[in-house]
Amino acid sequence: MEGRRTYLKRTGMILLGLATVSTSANASGPRTEKISEPTMIIDVNRCMGCCSCIIACKDQNQTPKGCFNTKITKTNNGSFPHAWHSYEPTLCHQCYDAPCIAACEYNATFQLNNGIVVVDWNQCTGCGECVLACTYDARYLDSANANKVDKCDFCITRIEKGLEPACVESCPAGARIFGDLAKPQGAFSDYLNTMKEENPRVLKESWGRIFYTTARKG
Repeated sequence: MEGRRTYLKRTGMILLGLATVSTSANASGPRTEKISEPTMIIDVNRCMGCCSCIIACKDQNQTPKGCFNTKITKTNNGSFPHAWHSYEPTLCHQCYDAPCIAACEYNATFQLNNGIVVVDWNQCTGCGECVLACTYDARYLDSANANKVDKCDFCITRIEKGLEPACVESCPAGARIFGDLAKPQGAFSDYLNTMKEENPRVLKESWGRIFYTTARKG
């Protein structure tokens, strides 16, 4: 089976052919008439902080030591005797108006028509400007691969085969729900309907394709 890193090196121009929407079009915000729009919902009330998603991602993408495509932030809440931990997974948000795209003068970072932000390793110089521009601290330089930039791409080699991202498949609590925002179905659709009343939550100002449920206290 072809590894993802080989895929990144070999298919840069193929990905460019799929990127039918220009960077200037991306800046205009959400687009309509999509064939698909892969999106992830994270139910923070289900996340146990077990790190199964991180381990599965590491195994799937073979990221270098100390580099992660997904992370979990642990927060201590309240005070004794009413104290509790909460966990918040983070990853690339596949932003609609992605600052990393604007920062890359070599056109190595771009957006596919389905909204996934990808990196063409044939074009990447490892300058790191996109890493600095990322709102979510989700990009890094891969020292094992000539400092090419890497990040989460929703396990694009898996979803092209009809599979879920590795982090979603591995989550024992079902805290990550993956689906098509253009054609929502099943549990993904149920979550979207439930979230309409409270509005999908994003972590920062860069609106993307990762939505969070509202955390309950305790």
